[in-house]
Amino acid sequence: MTVAHDLFEHQQGVDQIGTIEDEFTALGAMWYIRGDWEQLDPESQNIHPESQNIHPASYHIASDVLNSWYLYASTGYDVAVPDLERNDGFDTGMFDTYSKAREWILDEHKDDCGFTFARFRAFMRSFLYNFQKGLTMAEERFGSQQNASILFWNVVDVIQDQCQHLEPGESFIVKWSEAESELDNVSVEILDTYYGESREDFE
Repeated sequence: MTVAHDLFEHQQGVDQIGTIEDEFTALGAMWYIRGDWEQLDPESQNIHPESQNIHPASYHIASDVLNSWYLYASTGYDVAVPDLERNDGFDTGMFDTYSKAREWILDEHKDDCGFTFARFRAFMRSFLYNFQKGLTMAEERFGSQQNASILFWNVVDVIQDQCQHLEPGESFIVKWSEAESELDNVSVEILDTYYGESREDFE
């Protein structure tokens, strides 16, 4: 699941992964690809207790926003404060996520040492901007939420299956096409990592 998340939902390059802004952008793509379909990981343990089992995907994503707040508040990280005028068509799921994350942060952390409303507003403003940015990037990349969801879960299934069957010294490359007619054609190239040689291709 984590590998597929990085491949599909972190869209700004490996060097950006780990920044709060990129995480917010990835959450926007996550919503587009699987959140709007209520298809997040049901076994995830890294979520707010209130969101477990009974609440929609927006609550699960809000848990990720809350986790980013912990990093933001504990390290003194400064997010860029964006101009929100570029985002005219905010998504309903984004506002549901925003509202729940805002509620949790204020209820649980506004009395923490070092909390300031200026930093809180900058954080939430960054979320709104970058979430919409990630959603838009995913929409432009895949063109269809249904196609993106089908391909994402096909890749997850292939990765999980191959991880269970790898021999010592082997690795693999996953290959796919984002064309609508090729969504089920996810292939794997097995590599011998000791020698850097391709071993076989199979569907």
